[in-house]
Amino acid sequence: MNTVLLAAPLIVFALVLLLGFVGCGLNTKGSGTGDGETGQTGPDDTPPTPPDPYVEEVLASSPIAYWRLSDPPGNLAKDEIGSPPSGDHPGEYQGNVTLGQPPGLNLSDPNATPARFDGTGFVEVVHDSVFELSTFTVEALVHPDSIVATGLLAGSMSPPPMQGAPSTSGGWALSIVPRSSGDHPDIAGYFAAVVSDGSGPDGPPPEPIDLAKLGTAWHLAMTFDGTVLTLYWDGVKRAWGTFPYAPNTQEQLQIGVAFKGAIQEVALYATVLTAEQIGTHYLANTSPDENL
Repeated sequence: MNTVLLAAPLIVFALVLLLGFVGCGLNTKGSGTGDGETGQTGPDDTPPTPPDPYVEEVLASSPIAYWRLSDPPGNLAKDEIGSPPSGDHPGEYQGNVTLGQPPGLNLSDPNATPARFDGTGFVEVVHDSVFELSTFTVEALVHPDSIVATGLLAGSMSPPPMQGAPSTSGGWALSIVPRSSGDHPDIAGYFAAVVSDGSGPDGPPPEPIDLAKLGTAWHLAMTFDGTVLTLYWDGVKRAWGTFPYAPNTQEQLQIGVAFKGAIQEVALYATVLTAEQIGTHYLANTSPDENL
């Protein structure tokens, strides 16, 4: 009997120690702070921002300039290439361009909004010798609302690019062209890729836009390898041909001139992206989950 009484305090003391250790474990697990050694995240920690597949693919292809056009309202079109805050080749919004309004064209980044043009506003980037390219790729996400004039999606050429029109300089242009009076009534207009050597822009036959699909967002790209000009539409090679070209040495680079609709993610490369790369960019936007 005496032995049991003597052992009782020891048993109670052991139980207190055991409950103390369990309580410490429970408090640590529910503290809401991250565990620096194990990498565990508590309930109060902010989860990391998920990657943007489309932007990642563009940057991995090493553009020399990249205007997302997802800027807050103001005058500056940030270039993602170069030092913050504005990059190497920022553009300026001229005229009436609406910024910061959803929906966006980049499905893999729902927080990004495009620049919306009403036919009078545009983006202008000061000419730089790095834009005097002998080979290049340009791509963009576009959403035309209507086609009433030849609109410049992106380009460096003067005057506004129209096949067969006179030109005072070399250069290139990715354009949207209105339908002609003799066209099929189901055709709303055309996407066109043109280059010029100073004697007049020319390019492969423009690709028709179905009137029923006007107002759809598309991925467009054009490449020039020094000889062959190629137009891609939603990752597919649609038109190509051999045309004379000389780099523009004086005109500003412009985006959205005489265009009605939204434009986003304009990238310029000093290299010719492969068909596989362009297809990967398109898929990164339309099927982001497949590229994570």
